[in-house]
Amino acid sequence: MTRLAAEPDPRFRVSTCDIDRPGPTYAVDTVADVRAEYDHPIDLYFIIGADSLANLYTWHRADELCKAVKFIAVNRPGHSRREVDLPFGIEVEFVDMPGVAVSSSECRRRVADAEPIRYLVPDLVDRYIAEHGLYRS
Repeated sequence: MTRLAAEPDPRFRVSTCDIDRPGPTYAVDTVADVRAEYDHPIDLYFIIGADSLANLYTWHRADELCKAVKFIAVNRPGHSRREVDLPFGIEVEFVDMPGVAVSSSECRRRVADAEPIRYLVPDLVDRYIAEHGLYRS
């Protein structure tokens, strides 16, 4: 379904490195795997919710991750850029965007209750869920 969601936009590419790698998966390993796919230096951007920035220092090998990527933080309910204490002195670009009150649990519940999920998921994903009878009670 991730591939279907990304398919219409040629700027997106879906990586399966997290599910292809045995054992625990950490962001720092994913970044290394993605970087290794290129034969030239690239800038990698890590999109993160502003609410997660405060706990970034607890992530596995966070110092390495902070050196490997440029962070883009999106606003989250109850978290503004003024409230974020940036760990490791990293620079973060904040992006304000409208909140989207959609969750995967809510989408699955709606499908199970025979309610529409149009506009909550991409059309190709909506069709896939319907054609494969996913999440039905």
